[in-house]
Amino acid sequence: MIKVVWNKSVAIRLALVTTTAIGTTISALALSSPAMAQQTCDVTGVGDPATATGVDAVACGPRAEANGGNSVAVGADTSANGTEAVAIGTGSVASGEEATAMGVRSTALGLESSAIGYENLADGFGASAVGGENNATAQFATATGWANTASGQNSLAAGRGNQATGLNSAAIGNQSVASGNSALAIGDNAQATGEGSVAIGTGSVAEETNVVSVGSSATQRRVVNVAAGTSANDAVNVTQLTALQTAFDAQSAQFSSSLADLDFRLEDVNSDANAGIAGAMAVASIPQPMTAGKTMVGMGTATWRGEVAFSFGASHAFDGAVIKVGATFDGRGHSGANAGVGFEF
Repeated sequence: MIKVVWNKSVAIRLALVTTTAIGTTISALALSSPAMAQQTCDVTGVGDPATATGVDAVACGPRAEANGGNSVAVGADTSANGTEAVAIGTGSVASGEEATAMGVRSTALGLESSAIGYENLADGFGASAVGGENNATAQFATATGWANTASGQNSLAAGRGNQATGLNSAAIGNQSVASGNSALAIGDNAQATGEGSVAIGTGSVAEETNVVSVGSSATQRRVVNVAAGTSANDAVNVTQLTALQTAFDAQSAQFSSSLADLDFRLEDVNSDANAGIAGAMAVASIPQPMTAGKTMVGMGTATWRGEVAFSFGASHAFDGAVIKVGATFDGRGHSGANAGVGFEF
């Protein structure tokens, strides 16, 4: 009897030829596809029979099991349990619906997941693990290369020994870690642990939220070929900083000159004030007559905080009144005059 089975996951058509004797034994398997036209192989199940329990399922190889509808299990110890699941290669397991496990001991557990290569695990809807010893254990997670782990939803770990554990994170390179949500780590041993952070380059560390790091506290790097920033949130380059420094220096020099001029003017005002005080003291020092009918002419001098002044004056005493006039001259080149009258009763 000949039975034709079609598996849409890998686009393989299988023509199953069986012979009936004491017990049923699969004696031959013919596979055809656009890439594999009329290739045949002989498979015996004597001693370690294959088991195909799913509707239109195919199991080929010692201890192979095809339990899902339209599933295919090819190779020793393979298991295809999901509907339209495909497990090809020694010890491979495809348990998710429409899952594909190919290689050696690769396992695809999630719906429409894929594990291809050596001992890969794809456990999540749409998860993919390709290469060797990779683990993609979240929805739409992808781990490719060797010994990578993608456990965050929509995460990517590519290269060797990388870990992408944050939501929407990506770790690419060698032993890099992206544990923050939406974090990106690229390079050798780069670490992006802050949410939305980016670490680029060997040993780079991005621990804070929404930062970009190209080094670490122990290893700093220059970012070269940076265009001049034009918007408020753009980075600036050294050329722009140099121009700013030049403008600042010019403004600073002008300010210093203005400040020196102001200081000079304040000093000048202070000297004038001191000279004026000396002049007032000089005028006050001129004596006046004490007897009615007498006139006195006198002079005086005084000094105050380094400034000096001279005064001249005349006064006349009346019976019951005194009249007085005077003039001052100080060391700053200023002069002044005064006059006064007083009545005694």
